[in-house]
Amino acid sequence: MSSSHSLQAAYQSFQAGNLQQARQQIRACITASSDANALHLGGVIEKAAGDFEQAATWLRQAAAMAPTNAEILNTLGIVETRLGNTVAAESSYRSALKAAPSFVPALLNLAHHLAQSASGATEAEALARKLIQLQGKSGAGWAALGAALKSQSRFEEALNAFDQAAAHGATDPATWQNRAGVLLELGRTRETAEILDALAQAGIDNAALSYLRGRVHVEEGDIEAGATQMARSWTTQTSEHALRNLASVYWMQGDTGSFDALLEEALATQTPQLALIAVDLTRQSGRVERAAELFNSLSPEQQSTPGAQSLGALLAQETGALETAVERARIAIAEAPDSYGVRTNLIVPLLMLGDAQGALVEIEAAQRLAPLAQDLIAYQATAWRMLGRTEAYERLYDMERFVIPHQLEAPEGYASMADFNAALAAELDALRVYKAHPLDQSLRQGNQTPRDLLHETSPVIRSYFQALEKPIRAYMQAIGSAPDHPLTARNTGRFALKGSWSVRLASGGFHVNHVHPEGWISSAYYVEVPEGIETNADRAGWIKFGEPSFATPVPLPAEKWVCPKPGSLVLFPSYMWHGTEPIESGATRVTAPFDVLPV
Repeated sequence: MSSSHSLQAAYQSFQAGNLQQARQQIRACITASSDANALHLGGVIEKAAGDFEQAATWLRQAAAMAPTNAEILNTLGIVETRLGNTVAAESSYRSALKAAPSFVPALLNLAHHLAQSASGATEAEALARKLIQLQGKSGAGWAALGAALKSQSRFEEALNAFDQAAAHGATDPATWQNRAGVLLELGRTRETAEILDALAQAGIDNAALSYLRGRVHVEEGDIEAGATQMARSWTTQTSEHALRNLASVYWMQGDTGSFDALLEEALATQTPQLALIAVDLTRQSGRVERAAELFNSLSPEQQSTPGAQSLGALLAQETGALETAVERARIAIAEAPDSYGVRTNLIVPLLMLGDAQGALVEIEAAQRLAPLAQDLIAYQATAWRMLGRTEAYERLYDMERFVIPHQLEAPEGYASMADFNAALAAELDALRVYKAHPLDQSLRQGNQTPRDLLHETSPVIRSYFQALEKPIRAYMQAIGSAPDHPLTARNTGRFALKGSWSVRLASGGFHVNHVHPEGWISSAYYVEVPEGIETNADRAGWIKFGEPSFATPVPLPAEKWVCPKPGSLVLFPSYMWHGTEPIESGATRVTAPFDVLPV
């Protein structure tokens, strides 16, 4: 039988559902003549059979032979995604679209891929809108748009997009599942539970649904039931998403035993991406040296991907091996130059080594990928400060102009701010269900409310947000709208709150220096502060500005402090380094910060 007839026979067997026969036939065909078409079909068949490693091997070979074949590249992206090779998957989808810019499957897959992270969500939205234009009334395009909007925390718009997806024929369970996820983000737990129950009655059950059920339990205050459902999600599908979420619940619940056991289980799977996540979660828990040991114990294959090298760079940076950090970051960038997350991991070690000029080159390259990223502006300001470019630095970090305290006025129905703050503090305390701070955030020795306060219906919380209108508008008026500055150029005169939460700092608690990468204007609102804070010689509990989150050869200390007062609101640019001096032993401090975006 000729190779073309063998290939046709394998395809016919595959189409007929005879998977085992198709696998035998395609293996014989590839052995006889391993051209791109045979390798592609082999990859498709092995993907259907669940052997993703073999599928990836053949598809990579096919892509090397036919580097402009959009269909092969798209299929490779799907398999890389399934293997957890997210950077390689994104590269494959982009290559497919470079070869065929309107290839709908690659547009759809890249949109969903980018929508998994906030940094890629804006591009995902643009791709989804292009899909809707290309396909007319496209349920799939609307569903992709909903996912992209969800990643941007534009939940009301996302809900509308998922409704449009259903209206245009996307009645599949995935659309309802995504709709349930958005409703959950909006705090509508009862409606979420109704959708989950309906899906269960239809016989639909998967890891993502278990996760959503877990979230419903957690947000209703039943942490134990929530952890049980999230553990079920993990055992049903040992995925990156399930691992991160279950680990987060264990950590914030204070169950370090289950947290550590879960990470050991993930490492034991020998799945490269799960092993890397376990290493990263160890890092986030504060055990950086242990995380570095685990990374170094991984196989060369597990360490070879751009994502792995990027994590290795971060670990080297945090353990002081700065030259190694730079080396690993450059390797990752060479393999994935269009990945924002990979590219940014070179910037900080360069600054820590004193190479501010080299860091500026990398910052400019990253800004082409994410022009509005606030952390890049912070790095740029730090580099300018190191280089003695005082005028440029002070124009960005004009603290007298851009760090502005306000005193809120008591909302209607409250005799004083003291009465209002007492009511607000009681409401926020009722929402606290976790014992420990979230992983990989600035908070230390404290806890945070579990969901976005913007979606709470409590009258006192709604009154709080209404009271913010006047000071935010005053701040926007004060900074102006000059087009040649990254803060003022975005000032449209209109705004929306993006994300709000409450933090209770416990004895000795503090925030490490940080920025808000996806914000525009950030804030600190003080509900409760320790007694005597205004006269404390060490400025315990005060918010400070200007000090980076990392050490530089010549120290760059904070340049401004603001003393918290009950009822005071401090507004400042999201790109400005800020943190807090640790509060004193036995003290507590409650804040309700938020971010602001222009609209």
